[in-house]
Amino acid sequence: MAKRKKAAPVVEQVEPYIDGVAKSLVDRLYGPDGPPWGTKMTELEDVVLAVREALSEKMLAQALGRQAETAEHRPEPFQPCPGCQRRVESRPDPEPRDVQTRAGIATWDEPHCYCRKCRQAFFPSEPEPGH
Repeated sequence: MAKRKKAAPVVEQVEPYIDGVAKSLVDRLYGPDGPPWGTKMTELEDVVLAVREALSEKMLAQALGRQAETAEHRPEPFQPCPGCQRRVESRPDPEPRDVQTRAGIATWDEPHCYCRKCRQAFFPSEPEPGH
């Protein structure tokens, strides 16, 4: 019998909610009787993997977008220029950002800063200017 991998503590906290979301998705995708008889396991897996990818990308976008909205209140280690450690200027318009991650493509509008001394624009979440 296959053993289920133990969930991370942060996931365990929302496990009951995930159960409800899974039930709701199965209801919406297949109705109250589940998938039709004769549906192949690979077909079910394809749907589950597509839902997982969509959910992963939506969660990444939500989490990163929310973090970006708090850029003015970021912790001290993320405030100065990573090059010269001087105060930076926040730019008014965030830039769209797409990053390929292990969980899919992460897309969000990221604020950026500018250091007059270094003449570098950078994203506060990056460790070095220009990355």
